[in-house]
Amino acid sequence: MLPSGGTMCCNRHCSNWVAATLFFLISSVWLNGQVTVTTYHNDNARTGVNANETILTPNNVPGQFGKLFSQLVDGYVYAQPLYVPNVHIVDHGVDKGIHNVVFVATEGDSVYAFDADGNAGANAGPLWTASLIDTLHGAAAGATTVTTQGSNPDINCEDLVPQVGITSTPVIDPVSNTMFVEAKSKENGGFVHRLHALDITTGNEKSPGPTVITATVNGITFDPLHQLNRPGLLLLNGTIYIGYGSHCDFTPYNGWLFAYDAATFTRKGVFVTTPDSPAGAGAIWMSGAGIAADNAGNIFAATGNGHFNASDFGDSILKLSLNPQNLSLADSFTPFNQADLDLIDNDLGSGGVLLLPDQPGTYPHLLVQAGKEGRIYLVNRDHMGGYCNYSPGPCSSDPIPPLVQELPSAVQGMWSMPSYWNNTVYFWGAGDVLKPFFLTNGQLGAMPGATSPESYDFPGSTVSISANGSTNGIAWSLGKKKIGTNPNGTWITVNVLQAHDAGNATTTLYSSDKRANHMDDPGSYVKFSVPTVANGRVYVGTTSQLAVYGLHNYSGHLDHPGCDHIVGWAADKNRLNTVINVTIYDNGIAVATVLANAFRADVGTFLGDNGLHGFGILTPASFLDGLTHQVSVRYEDSGIELGASPVSLTCPAPNYAGYLEHAGCDNIAGWAANRNRLNSAISVTIYDNGAALATLLANGSRPDVGAALGDNGLHGFGMQTPASLLDGRSHQVSAKFENTGTELWTSPVSFTCPAASSVAITSSGNSIYGRSVAFTARVSGGGSAAIPTGAITFMNGNQVLGTVQLDGSAQASISTTFLSAGTHVIAASYGGDSAFLASSAQITQVVTPAALSVTASAASRLYGAVNPVFTGTISGLQNNDNITATYQSAATAASPVGTYAITPVLSDPNGLLGNYTVTLQNGTLSVTPAPLQVVANNKTRLYSYGTPALDGTISGLRNGDNIQAQYSTIATAQSAVGSYPITSTLSDPNNKLGNYSVTQVNGTLSIIPLPTPLPPNPVYPTDGTLHVPSSFTLRWNDGLDTSRRNPLWPVTYYIYYKFWAYGAAEPASYALDGNGQACNADSTGACTRAVPSIGDGNYRWYVVASMDVSASTGVANSILSTQGNAGYFTVGYQPISTIPAPLPPNPVYPTDGTLQVPSSFTLRWNDGLDASRRNPAWPVTYNIYYKFWSFGSTEPTSYTVDGSPHACNPDSTGACIRPVPSIGNGNYRWYVVANMDVSQSTGVANSVLSTQGSVAFFTVGQ
Repeated sequence: MLPSGGTMCCNRHCSNWVAATLFFLISSVWLNGQVTVTTYHNDNARTGVNANETILTPNNVPGQFGKLFSQLVDGYVYAQPLYVPNVHIVDHGVDKGIHNVVFVATEGDSVYAFDADGNAGANAGPLWTASLIDTLHGAAAGATTVTTQGSNPDINCEDLVPQVGITSTPVIDPVSNTMFVEAKSKENGGFVHRLHALDITTGNEKSPGPTVITATVNGITFDPLHQLNRPGLLLLNGTIYIGYGSHCDFTPYNGWLFAYDAATFTRKGVFVTTPDSPAGAGAIWMSGAGIAADNAGNIFAATGNGHFNASDFGDSILKLSLNPQNLSLADSFTPFNQADLDLIDNDLGSGGVLLLPDQPGTYPHLLVQAGKEGRIYLVNRDHMGGYCNYSPGPCSSDPIPPLVQELPSAVQGMWSMPSYWNNTVYFWGAGDVLKPFFLTNGQLGAMPGATSPESYDFPGSTVSISANGSTNGIAWSLGKKKIGTNPNGTWITVNVLQAHDAGNATTTLYSSDKRANHMDDPGSYVKFSVPTVANGRVYVGTTSQLAVYGLHNYSGHLDHPGCDHIVGWAADKNRLNTVINVTIYDNGIAVATVLANAFRADVGTFLGDNGLHGFGILTPASFLDGLTHQVSVRYEDSGIELGASPVSLTCPAPNYAGYLEHAGCDNIAGWAANRNRLNSAISVTIYDNGAALATLLANGSRPDVGAALGDNGLHGFGMQTPASLLDGRSHQVSAKFENTGTELWTSPVSFTCPAASSVAITSSGNSIYGRSVAFTARVSGGGSAAIPTGAITFMNGNQVLGTVQLDGSAQASISTTFLSAGTHVIAASYGGDSAFLASSAQITQVVTPAALSVTASAASRLYGAVNPVFTGTISGLQNNDNITATYQSAATAASPVGTYAITPVLSDPNGLLGNYTVTLQNGTLSVTPAPLQVVANNKTRLYSYGTPALDGTISGLRNGDNIQAQYSTIATAQSAVGSYPITSTLSDPNNKLGNYSVTQVNGTLSIIPLPTPLPPNPVYPTDGTLHVPSSFTLRWNDGLDTSRRNPLWPVTYYIYYKFWAYGAAEPASYALDGNGQACNADSTGACTRAVPSIGDGNYRWYVVASMDVSASTGVANSILSTQGNAGYFTVGYQPISTIPAPLPPNPVYPTDGTLQVPSSFTLRWNDGLDASRRNPAWPVTYNIYYKFWSFGSTEPTSYTVDGSPHACNPDSTGACIRPVPSIGNGNYRWYVVANMDVSQSTGVANSVLSTQGSVAFFTVGQ
């Protein structure tokens, strides 16, 4: 059921409404086959045509087409909007259903997905938004866009302002639902270009994206600051192509073209247009036009000014191909005047390359291109010819003409690209008009066809074509339309979206600047921008929004056209929740335009929106003349009438009654009615001295009037006396019925009122918190010559700042320093005086927050230490505000080496921080490595011995870190005598070593020679008895107190011996008796071992014994060695052939005949050391050698040994006493050889030392 009784379908618009309904039903079925716009200018040939547009036609665009809605974005939109239907949107896990989607990329490094059909309800904002400078999309934390304006821009180039992010048009793969986008950013002080892969259903980054774009060719490295990706991306056969130019020609830069595998982001090729020079220029920019490609896989681009030679290609059109090795040049065209173009920056490559469909004639494969010079080139793509020498004709020296046609100065300079439809190429140069050139048999017409009446200022426009096959062609353009000139001769321009009949450009179908009240204004223009046409909509990117245009779907009804009111409703179904206006006509002449913004619940229910679509006005007086009038109401300025419009209306002539009851200095009041329209309100116009002051609706309740007229009595009116009457002068006030000129009774009335006063208040300007601001109020007295007196009260909201008397110029001033930051309404109130009425005025005072800087000071400490007390500075405090700062860091004693933020924390007990713009500058806490020293202990061992246990010390460990040292040396048992380093290796299972500064001090392993045995003290057997020592005893003494020795420490010993048979020569070297033998000492610290015996013969031997003292505190872990006495003995009978010569005798001559026999002899040992270092229990053995001969006989020549060696353990004095042997009466000469084992004596070499007693002489008997 339609509002207003369903009358809409009873008039001539019923069929339109049914048709519209039927169309949408049809289009819903057709949606699955609707057009997509997934790349710049619609296709890889860059024709710019959508040949499947069935909604927009040259017939319905005029009058029905306009702006439907807009969506805000965060930056300039240089990229052409892209369109994909039927996308299933999921945003952060929320299923938003299926939408037709328009995608917008901005210089804010953002990509938006908007519902393409409307912005009502849930579609009021983006379906999803992706920021390509957040970490979710691969950027470093804190990444920003690249700035081009301001006090310190990243690059001072205002070609793109105020920032650079996404400039080129992305490309969408609809099969995989992937959008490929190139974005530029600033990260960690450097600049980055990335290729992204976005899921168009979610905005999330897809694998394999993103990847950083970089390369080095011929020693030239891609410069991420100076290079700019302006050309639209190309997706061809699974490869993405990305072109680069420069910012403002700032060097160094070159032209670059990259090829990336769309599935893996592997770089498949890179081409530099000027590889011979690091600053060779030759940019690929083309005013944003996309890299082009033909069906054979050839790639085309035009270059700007730059170096040209056999390898460099400035100002050229390039044909490239991708092979398995690289992206390489297949062909090129360079105009004859390349050098001139380069010299004056007259880029050939300012315009994009258009690839024509196959043409009839000799050269079927053609491209069209024009640059800043405005010269059109029609080039043979199969044979482009390289450099064109242009003499005598267009590259005529080439047997196959590469330049099929050239049209000099055919168009103004092209900072855009041509479009193609229906054998027509469309150009719109800078400062030029739309020019279509017709193609016939592969040739352009020498002159354009019918051109547009409008022209565009720089940079012209890149046209998009919509058509239904070869019919209904419309040329859509965005540009700066010229509408006049300034006094200085410059153009006055307006940003517009225009539509021209593509078959007859002289016909302007639509121009957005023609709609009333700027309702169709697209927003601020972005140069090089291109409109996108899809599914009956036109999408326009601007500096801050996406504007969406389409056919209006009007719905409305003229509910009541009467002699009292004209009432109805009006809406645009394509702009629900949006108020539109209607214009009311009387016999075809507009008499009123009103907003349809009154609430109509029934309309809201019908449309499904807020219902603010009702309108109504009092019937204009022009209808109230007794004549028949045709009343019509039309939507906006479209010429389309509402349902039930037009209506014929005849109203009786008026029969007025009314009274001006009061006209004074306070108010003007009365009543008015038309007796021929009882119960209907009429209007009254108030005049001052004949000039209309106001028109009032006389609809106030007046029961007295109602009783008199016999109706509802709603005829009263009143108003406050206007200020213009309060000037101390006489005024004639009159009140007239409607606009007839007929006055009410008692009208006019003359009166004089005190002059109105007016207050003007000014301030000393916007202030900063803490600084003084002054306010001045001046009172003006209307038309009176008197000067106002009295006082001004200044108020800040409800706070009285002060009351100040007016001076002689009716002026008062006050100043204050204590306005808080923010916006204040300062009022100045004048109380009036005898000549002037009271008045007041107010001013908005902005107090800007003061700058408050809080800086944490840097600090440092060692790893493992507690944090120091952090400090910092606060600058910028005003009014002695109690704001303080403390400083803190998340670092603890256990935090590893590195840098940590020291953050300020503000205390604001009085809530004053809102008055400041606070800059918090973190300090840096540097946690530095703690010193860690590893010292390997020195060790000593004998040559050929095993290495003792190695050890050392670690000092400086913190936090209980589990860091241990292992010690090693390169020395082996076979290593020669000498010194070898003992090195340390650290184990760090918890990766804590990075927190230390490690000093490793090597130890030394000293390998010492095996001890040389002492020379033997031979024993000469003379009696043929067996002289075999049965054992030897080892006792250890390390010179330490007993409490620090362990008698059970293990002992290892080695026996070295010589053996030779009787009569044989003694061997030169000793043999080792097997391996080392273990000998665990007994409780006295001694061990006894048997002497080896091989057989009869001579033996010489010694013992080397070692004790492990590694457990002895304070003693290095090493093997200490002792060497036993080199003993000599015989096994079996061995004649003694040599007896050592006796010592000189010391004869005793008895004279008294008494027995001269010493009863004993005494041995006492002295090793040169103090008695505390000798052990009286050390064992002593001795042998007595003697001669005996009877009285009167001759003394024998040799001595005889007195049996086996005798043991003599010294007493506490270190002496041992033994009796002298006695054989019988006779003469005796004798001496004693004694041995003591001092192997345990600290500080004395481990050996057996020998002492020989004196030779004594005595007699027995005689």
